Amino acid sequence: MKKHFRLYLILVFAFLIFANPIRAINLFSVVGIWVFDSNKDMSDISGNGHDGVEEGKAKWVDGKFGKAVELDGTNAVIVKHADDMNLESFTLMAWVNIPNAPTDWWTVAAKDGWPDRNYGIWLASGTGLAHHSWTSGAAPDNNAVNAVTPVIAGEWYHLAATYDLKVSKLYINGKLDAEGNFNANPNFTDVEFIMGRTANGSYRYMGIIDEVGLFNQALSEEDINSIMESGLKVATSVEPNDKLATKWSDVKLR
Repeated sequence: MKKHFRLYLILVFAFLIFANPIRAINLFSVVGIWVFDSNKDMSDISGNGHDGVEEGKAKWVDGKFGKAVELDGTNAVIVKHADDMNLESFTLMAWVNIPNAPTDWWTVAAKDGWPDRNYGIWLASGTGLAHHSWTSGAAPDNNAVNAVTPVIAGEWYHLAATYDLKVSKLYINGKLDAEGNFNANPNFTDVEFIMGRTANGSYRYMGIIDEVGLFNQALSEEDINSIMESGLKVATSVEPNDKLATKWSDVKLR
């Protein structure tokens, strides 16, 4: 009986390791994941408790994966401040689909208590070019990276911004679009993390937002593409092989 059970466990682990081609993301790097897959559901599915609250009346529409939230410039998704959301190294990502070129700067998602801006992604007025920035120092310095590939109305775009305490990068649809060299720590702020506007109520977004992810490290281009292609639920649901090996070593037959 024990031999059969052990063989069964070996087959299960072999399947998990070799039959699943999806790249696994380090679960310990996840700060929050918001996928909006159920009506009025703004919960953080990471288990970290950073649930969103609806401001105004948002719509739930078809998203890139499942459902998504649609904002009209009068509403937003508000996530209460928590210390673990203040990040020095980070990745912020989202799928967006806008109805027209931005008529003002539009906030996709940000923790922005200007002049203390920890991280954020915006779309530039008129052009639809993605903008990623954070501030540092008391002055402060605004450390910005601007995309060269515009977000076109009516199409889905995956935006991802990363910073590793040396280089800020901005990815459009999984490809590095712009980067900047910086050597500073992002300013922390106790304002909310908000999808759809800044903390002071400006730069209100119009359009669809889906699959928002926040991580406490700069993910690689390979990781970003894995998430973009398979979705946050799938990409963050399988632990790396080394963790599987650790779990296997802990298996005890009784």
